[in-house]
Amino acid sequence: SQNILFAHNSAELSPKGEKILRGIVLQTQRVFQNDQDVCLQVRGFASEPGTADYNLGLSGRRAQEVSRFLIG
Repeated sequence: SQNILFAHNSAELSPKGEKILRGIVLQTQRVFQNDQDVCLQVRGFASEPGTADYNLGLSGRRAQEVSRFLIG
């Protein structure tokens, strides 16, 4: 499990987040070559401040950003 941290109110990946994800891509390529049935779960989270609807949307945008990076 790896945590990718985002700036407050942002779904934009930081250079540090991209570096972590590049490492995950390298690790998972080897795993997927050996086992086609493996899957990754990407979840997004937001901090407490803000409305539930806003935080849910922000969490979703963060998860989508990570997914887009991993898929290419």
